Amino acid sequence: MKPEKSSSLGKDAWLRLRANRMAMVSLFILVAVGLLSLLGPMLSSHAYDEQNLDRIFENPNSTYLFGTDNLGRDLFARTTYGGRISLSVGLLATFVSLIIGVTYGMISGYAGGRVDAWMMEWSMCFMPCPSLSLSSCSWSCLDETFSYFFWRSGQWNG
Repeated sequence: MKPEKSSSLGKDAWLRLRANRMAMVSLFILVAVGLLSLLGPMLSSHAYDEQNLDRIFENPNSTYLFGTDNLGRDLFARTTYGGRISLSVGLLATFVSLIIGVTYGMISGYAGGRVDAWMMEWSMCFMPCPSLSLSSCSWSCLDETFSYFFWRSGQWNG
């Protein structure tokens, strides 16, 4: 009998990823956004904070790929610079979460028994917190936005 050829965990994961068409499209978009954020400032001939008051609200053209804002700043340079910041924050948050989660899981797995059960119950108390915080924050922001919108349109009496 011929032994079965084994494959690595990474290779199995890559094969499963390649079989999922939407996952591959998402991977392509994620890589494109990442590369654009990293290489975008090199592609732009303008700094993200450079003002040109003679070119305010300019439409997209060969000089300004996304156009300009109310201060004549290049929106392409500002978008790619903002992408760098967003990716940095996302990677840092993922890394911190990974460190905390792995440490918490190691303690729970090593101690076992009652400590594991207590840590599991404690973590279950915090599971709804991110969505609760996000929904509370969203409603507070939307409340201000809607209030301002109705006040500006003359339909707000409060």
